[in-house]
Amino acid sequence: MNTSRRLPLIVALWISAIAIAGCSLGFPDGREDCDGYPYVANDVLPDTVTLRLGGPQFRFDLAEAPVFKHTEGKTLSYRGAASDAEVGNVFVAGGVLSVIAIRPGTTLASVSAFDDCEKRTSANFLLKVITP
Repeated sequence: MNTSRRLPLIVALWISAIAIAGCSLGFPDGREDCDGYPYVANDVLPDTVTLRLGGPQFRFDLAEAPVFKHTEGKTLSYRGAASDAEVGNVFVAGGVLSVIAIRPGTTLASVSAFDDCEKRTSANFLLKVITP
C-alpha cells in the first residue's frame, strides 16, 4: 500500500481513537463552552491564619477583592480544604471562606475556584490553631 492510500486510513483511525476517548476535536474539555480559566486576581488572603481554640472563626469574602476571576467572566464556585482536617475545618458558603479551629496544630489549607468545566486554581495559606 503506498503512502497516499494509507493517509485516509490513518486519519480515520485517529478520529476514531479520539471519539472512543470521549474527546472533541478542537475542544480539549469535550465542550464548546470551555473557553478560559479561573486565576488568582488578587493575592489578598493572609499567608497564615492563626486561630485560638474556642475563639471566633476566620471569615473572608472572596468576592470583595475579588480573590479569583475567570478570563472569560464565567461564574466560579469554590471549595475549601485543610490537609489535616483534625486541626481545622475550611469551607466556602455563599462566596465566604470560613475557617474553624478544631484542635491545636498547624496544617496547610487552601481555597480553590472552579468553573463549570472543572478548570481550577487555588490559593494556599497556613492554618495555625493555638490554645487559649
